[in-house]
Amino acid sequence: MASTLTADGRPYVWYDGDVWVAFYREVEVRDRLPAILAPEQVTNFGEEVAKFHRATAGVARLVPPTSKTVTSDAIALYDLTASRRAADELSLDPSRIDLVRRHTHRFLMAVHESGYDYWAKQPVLIDWNLGNFSVDFSESGRFRLFSRWDYDWFRYETRLLDFYFLSRVSSRTGDRSTFTYGAHTLFEPRFRQFLRAYHSVFPLSPEEVLFLKEAYRFFLLNYVVREGRFFFRHDIWQQLLHDVVDRHLPSLDNYDFSELLRELQL
Repeated sequence: MASTLTADGRPYVWYDGDVWVAFYREVEVRDRLPAILAPEQVTNFGEEVAKFHRATAGVARLVPPTSKTVTSDAIALYDLTASRRAADELSLDPSRIDLVRRHTHRFLMAVHESGYDYWAKQPVLIDWNLGNFSVDFSESGRFRLFSRWDYDWFRYETRLLDFYFLSRVSSRTGDRSTFTYGAHTLFEPRFRQFLRAYHSVFPLSPEEVLFLKEAYRFFLLNYVVREGRFFFRHDIWQQLLHDVVDRHLPSLDNYDFSELLRELQL
């Protein structure tokens, strides 16, 4: 993985009163996974990500506290939906803003009811698309995670926030240039295979598995609806935004995440 340049034992950063910049060493890149993983690679990938998560959980206590949490982000979105700025900032009409507000409230209630704020937290990267990391293949054809770049979605939360993108890497459609953020990849046989491999190395609790639904809801609400204009070209954001409010959020409660519990025999 990439490492920061340091000065006097501390990360080397620059701040101009408005923008922070962190300086990193150039990342060495090895092999890339194919756009669509072979079945044995899905299992290999699940095991490797589990080892990575286990390692980041082990150093979590060394990460300084942060004020940016899923709760604070969701509250900011909830407040925005009630403000006069909502239509301009979210590019949505009143009925769609109301839908976003209802789903944000539902997410906040799920956080409260699950006791999520008290769960163990660790560094998570979230954006696990195939263009953001490299692997090292052995002669046997197996691989290990080797390097990672693109940290703009990095945060300190539970490992669950990583799983939606992990389901996309594992999916039967793989990495695509034209895409939408549907929940179907979380229910493909390939993701179940990934989960079994992951669970065999770094087990998930039943509460965590069921919270995958809310981790996915948070991704849609925060990274597409609330902050999508900062991450995507405007026309792509508009397409993703309307997919979210017209398709993905309205259909979310039709999915039964307890199926994944049965898959892991939890």
